[in-house]
Amino acid sequence: MNDHQLKLLLDFHREAKLLPLLKHWKESEEVGASYLIAGPEGVGSDEVARMLAQFLSCTENGLSKEAQQVSLFGEIQDTPSSSSPSLEPCGACASCLHPSFVEIFPEASSSGREGKIKVDQLDVIHSKLGYAADEGQFRIFILHHADHMTPQAANSLLKVLEEPQPGWVFLLTASDKTLLLPTLLSRSQVISLTPLPESLLKDALSPNEAPVLARMSHGSLTRLEEWKDPSAWEFRTLFFDFLKNPARNLNPLLDRASKDDRHYGLLLDLLESSTHDLLLLSSSSTESNRSVHYDELKSLEQISQRYRNEFTFLLDRQEEISQARTYRSVPLNRKLAVQSLLLPWMSEASA
Repeated sequence: MNDHQLKLLLDFHREAKLLPLLKHWKESEEVGASYLIAGPEGVGSDEVARMLAQFLSCTENGLSKEAQQVSLFGEIQDTPSSSSPSLEPCGACASCLHPSFVEIFPEASSSGREGKIKVDQLDVIHSKLGYAADEGQFRIFILHHADHMTPQAANSLLKVLEEPQPGWVFLLTASDKTLLLPTLLSRSQVISLTPLPESLLKDALSPNEAPVLARMSHGSLTRLEEWKDPSAWEFRTLFFDFLKNPARNLNPLLDRASKDDRHYGLLLDLLESSTHDLLLLSSSSTESNRSVHYDELKSLEQISQRYRNEFTFLLDRQEEISQARTYRSVPLNRKLAVQSLLLPWMSEASA
């Protein structure tokens, strides 16, 4: 993510979700012990967590003790810089330039998939128990992808949150908050991030990149970056060749989609979005402007003729795609999984 994209993302979430929280912190001078930043993959949960951590660390935020001076008589006096504090980190103080918050990430698995946060990774937290914040007013921990914690790690964190240390703040991120322990969820204030608007994603494109990429990304900057890769665009062309003539193009698509987890994920995205478009068109809907692949609308209209009275077939495909996403994280024979997704399209095209 480049600086331009990061600014677009943070500005959007600041206006949409964060300003009320920041204003509450300022007006009440109270910050909770745990916050869960939850949102679909690619909407910026990790970036928002870092921005909040930097704001809390900033000595110019009006919350930090470092922004205060003590008179000769022991009275606390505000410095001139904190008299009208900003609702974002200043970016210039020592805490902003050299942030000291702790970040914990899932360990990568041997298969290359995203791993888990394990209990021994939380030793850095337990080693500081009994110590209040020693820099500014807060000691901050960010747990990225907290929905990937092992049960042991989740229970270990829960024990800390049951009796939080003064000045400690935990910022958790998750794409699926239902995977967190209910007791952990109940002790966190939830900040729900929404998918990014298509207009913002278009602003993140360069002039020579197709605008349809923004709609294909479904509000996710991560997906946008994936689709901007020329090899992903080539894969999309191969996929539409398959939809037009399944018998001729099955094997090339099967081989490419079985190549690795990345291509398998692209296939799931394309199947899901194209099925959405075919349902719209097969129902004689006049809302073709809602199509994801609007640049392929003419081809989709022709393909939709096969399914004019076959809504059940398309709905079944959506159910299969949903199940495939659910089981994507478990070991599987990828080629067999791809075959099970593509062969029904062959049968229906030849019927």
